[in-house]
Amino acid sequence: ATVKDPMNSSSNNLKAGDYKQTVASGLSSGNANNDADNYDFAGVTSSTANYHVDKLALLSQIADVNTVYGSSVATGATQLTGLLQGDAVNLAAPAVLEGMNFSSSGKLKVGTYRQVVGSALSGLDADNYIVTPATTSNYTVSPKAISATVVAADKVYDGSNVASMTAQSSDVYAGDSVLVLGVTGTFTSKNVARDSAGNVVAQTVMVSGTGVGFGGLDGGNYTLNNATSIASTTATIAPKVLTVTGFTAADKVYDGSTTTAVSAGHIVLTGMLSGDSVGVSGQNVSGNFASKNVVFDAGGSVTTQAVAVSGLSLSGTDAANYSVVDKSGATAKVLQRALGITGSVAQNKTVDGTTQAQIKPGQLINLVGGESLVVSATGQFADALVGVNKLVATRYALLNGSNGIAANYLAPSPEVRRASIVETTVNPVQPIVSPVKPVGTRRTAVAGSSSTGAAQGLNGSPDATTESCSGQSADTCE
Repeated sequence: ATVKDPMNSSSNNLKAGDYKQTVASGLSSGNANNDADNYDFAGVTSSTANYHVDKLALLSQIADVNTVYGSSVATGATQLTGLLQGDAVNLAAPAVLEGMNFSSSGKLKVGTYRQVVGSALSGLDADNYIVTPATTSNYTVSPKAISATVVAADKVYDGSNVASMTAQSSDVYAGDSVLVLGVTGTFTSKNVARDSAGNVVAQTVMVSGTGVGFGGLDGGNYTLNNATSIASTTATIAPKVLTVTGFTAADKVYDGSTTTAVSAGHIVLTGMLSGDSVGVSGQNVSGNFASKNVVFDAGGSVTTQAVAVSGLSLSGTDAANYSVVDKSGATAKVLQRALGITGSVAQNKTVDGTTQAQIKPGQLINLVGGESLVVSATGQFADALVGVNKLVATRYALLNGSNGIAANYLAPSPEVRRASIVETTVNPVQPIVSPVKPVGTRRTAVAGSSSTGAAQGLNGSPDATTESCSGQSADTCE
């Protein structure tokens, strides 16, 4: 029997899979009597694929990696063993690191890490093989050797004169926190140092020891080649920040500034070190709104805004070691400023069947100095009838000016002005009469007049009549 329709790989080996088997036709004799001549055999092929080729199992390997802190992460090369010569098969993905741990500067920390490669294969003959995922702990990161100068670190007041010593070196990666072990620093005073103007200044730190290594959050990633030994350096003790609560702020009418009045209730000061004597005074405090402008909520109503309290002062024997910030969370409102107006004039008009009146706005009163707004006005007569010195209901509206915001103000209150509604002017047409009455002539008398003051035609006008006058009775003509 042979394999029916065999398929070979690149190495000319039968590919993994299931195949049918077949036997060719014909017989051969098993003895000298030529018994095969008595039989016929047409050949046969198995009805099922009963010839199975398993995938060949491979092993994967990952090369060791030894690197130094700060180097780029690059996993070891991978390799397959057991592959038949000539077949094209590779691991589908490179090895990756598991359990990575990074320093403050984002570098892979010193230590040993696992390299892992998966079971996916690629290549023309990959379907004929199988590989088990491999994991090896063979990626090693060693400390970086540096030279450093020992310096004292600034700190916040903590009641002690102990200084933390740090390594100052261009070889330390930006962001890493590295302390020097085996070196001691001592501030001249445990207190915050200040100059004559009260500004915080650095003070001397005495140094002892020569340094034996690095510590701190990222110190384990470095080794010390040498440390420059110094007798002293300088550093700053910064004031410790205290918090105070208990202040409230007052609402105010818009005045173009952010300041507002602040009052003290039950003042609570927190954050002092045990045993320190510190008090707070609120006598000269002031408040400042986040914005000088009126603030509105989503519904259009005036709402509160944050008020920062300043001007707090500390007292007591240890006050110089502290600063203070307000945490009262005070809020208040900037209220709209009410405006008045003077000199508005309601305009007289000719009767037109409407109650609408024209208003010439006057001068706004009570604007914040240096600000301007645009004011408009509308007016309404009580009725549309002709009359003198009639009442006109007047309303005002505000618009932003070149240096003023209308929303910070209330428009002047409605008021009553006075104006007149007069009748339409009529110009009657006067009769036209000729002063000369010649004999035999005709004259035309106008029997009516026009409201536009125009006489109607003299030729065939329906409003004209004619009279005949003779020389003998000319005086009788009217």
